[in-house]
Amino acid sequence: MLIWPGRVVIYHFDKDYNSLSIQRRGLLKTKVSWYFIADILDVQLQSNGWQHHDTSDYEIAIFLASGESITLNLGIKSIAQKLETINLMRKFLGMPLEKVLKVDEKSMNSRTSQSRTQ
Repeated sequence: MLIWPGRVVIYHFDKDYNSLSIQRRGLLKTKVSWYFIADILDVQLQSNGWQHHDTSDYEIAIFLASGESITLNLGIKSIAQKLETINLMRKFLGMPLEKVLKVDEKSMNSRTSQSRTQ
């Protein structure tokens, strides 16, 4: 019998400590990564594949001043829920909200997003 241990990931945004902590818990060990909230430049949907019509090809990503990006695996399937989550995070971080004209589950062509460089 083979038992594959699950992994639990906790994302914690804390304005009091100006930090984002990401805690990854496995069966035997826990890894914690810390980032300053001030280093977060943007939160956007990021395509992780060539099939842009597939909603599962888009992930929530945090872009840092260092050039690093952090992909958040929140278990969210629909683009509408992903965009809602992005706007919740952007509001918490004091960033302008993503403007969405129409959310189409089969195509992202109707979505307008802001550039990471703004």
